[in-house]
Amino acid sequence: MARRAFAITANVTLAVVLLQVFALAQETRDGLSTADPAQEGFSVERLGEMEKAIQNGDFKQITGVLIARHGSIVYEHYFDKDGVEALRNTRSAAKTLTGTFVGLAIDRHFLPGAQARVMDCFRDKEPLQQFRSPKK
Repeated sequence: MARRAFAITANVTLAVVLLQVFALAQETRDGLSTADPAQEGFSVERLGEMEKAIQNGDFKQITGVLIARHGSIVYEHYFDKDGVEALRNTRSAAKTLTGTFVGLAIDRHFLPGAQARVMDCFRDKEPLQQFRSPKK
């Protein structure tokens, strides 16, 4: 029962996060307010260093960085030719959220540890078809 409650909570939380990200993206085009990075506790020097490192290729496949705090954009820069209008691949964000949810589940004892098998929590969803990447 606790695992099912966690699964429902995780799904709802993920949906809310995704809706907030979508809403932020929509509002950005409509004039979401901006804030001074320094006034929001960000080092302008460090943001500049990050931007240079991305432009120099120190970090691969970074197409854009957007930092929002307290409902305002404090940093936004795009590193590809399409800029703000381009579609973005958000799989890395999904992995980050998944890792966060797993950490919360372990902390709250819904999962025994990092080596727990995810499908053990979703026995009612089996069998699943194996996803095959079109790249392979």
